[in-house]
Amino acid sequence: MSKRINRSMSLALLLLASGLGACGSSSQTDVAGQTLASLQPIPSNAPRCSQPAEGELYPPVDAVKLGFDQARLDAALQYGERLLSTSVRVYRYGCLAAQTPADRFSVYSPQFMASASKTVLALSLGRAATLGYLSVDEPIGKYLPEADAAHGALTIRQLLNQVSGL
Repeated sequence: MSKRINRSMSLALLLLASGLGACGSSSQTDVAGQTLASLQPIPSNAPRCSQPAEGELYPPVDAVKLGFDQARLDAALQYGERLLSTSVRVYRYGCLAAQTPADRFSVYSPQFMASASKTVLALSLGRAATLGYLSVDEPIGKYLPEADAAHGALTIRQLLNQVSGL
């Protein structure tokens, strides 16, 4: 199971390193040391999807309209399948750009996350901060009043950076 998690994390790193999740115009090198083609600028008319209502899923949108190179995106998803990842989804602007075929089934199955849960939590906190629900510089005691004084004084940023000292 840990190999599957490590492979999933490797895929996530590959997607990040390959620029699939970011825009820019400079050449980059992926985790295997291969030169990647420059990304196209995201079209100004690229779709933006709103936050789905509770119980609803993010809407699928044509990946090309979101600024992805479809062939490269397909290659990344196939890479995830070869590594036996149970779920790979690619989002941009609140829209679902792509997912592996297995994801349609694994979405309903519990997944062993191990250390990957730290990444999910960090992404969730980043989204909550972006939406103004919290500030990463506030002490966690504001959100967890049952925390003792020492723990309650720690900031979310300290915990995210793993520099709490405790």
